[in-house]
Amino acid sequence: MVACARSPRGAAAGMSRVARDLLLSVVAWLPRPSLGQQPYPAHPIRLVVPFAPGGSLDTLARLVGRKLGERLGQPVIVENKPGAGTTIGAAEVAKASPDRYTLLLAPAPFVIAPLMYPGLPYDGARDFTGIALLASSPLVLTVNPAVVPAATAQELIALAKARPGVLTYASPGNGSVPHLATELFKLRTGTDLTHVPYKGAGPAVTDLLAGHVARSQRSGPSSPSCRPRTSIGSWSASACSGRRRSRRPARRSIEMAPR
Repeated sequence: MVACARSPRGAAAGMSRVARDLLLSVVAWLPRPSLGQQPYPAHPIRLVVPFAPGGSLDTLARLVGRKLGERLGQPVIVENKPGAGTTIGAAEVAKASPDRYTLLLAPAPFVIAPLMYPGLPYDGARDFTGIALLASSPLVLTVNPAVVPAATAQELIALAKARPGVLTYASPGNGSVPHLATELFKLRTGTDLTHVPYKGAGPAVTDLLAGHVARSQRSGPSSPSCRPRTSIGSWSASACSGRRRSRRPARRSIEMAPR
């Protein structure tokens, strides 16, 4: 979701499911100048991403930012503010002037963080105004085959049970969806995996490819940071969440994770 610091009057939010409609929603939502006011936007807009560069959210922000900048006639500058389960980036936007020049690309941890980090310097409901829903994606369970000889989810479960506490898994950070999803995976399968949190999917993917961590659970194959490496065999995708299989062609069938 794209959000911004809430104005004193609490502007209404538009909602959309696709990037094209998102741009229309954002442009329609932006304030119209009254007589004598300077047209908006009069200078560049900041789009804060609360994760490190290289992940799905970062890529999405840069794609949307470029198109939004073209429509508005002012550049949209993507700024990465990773750390503390997205709360550093969210706090940056919360304390910004509510003038629509600082936006936040808010992932699911934006909602999860208040449950994990008491005493946050902002209130997600009070201090932000939602603008549009940008995208959603499934999770893909991936392993480095050089480290984990498991081609399917069932093989990974059997290996993890045989080596409790030995296998590690990477996530974009504490409280991220991949983190919580893997903890749920551990509970349902009776396995013991060691969590290694990162400041975003980009660094997590780098260490997965290097063999520093055994597995990862992250956004689906539509993610630019995931698809090329899956197709060339640098890692193995063993299961995918979601209600149905992706329509994208794959070099091999990927098992649907049990719900």
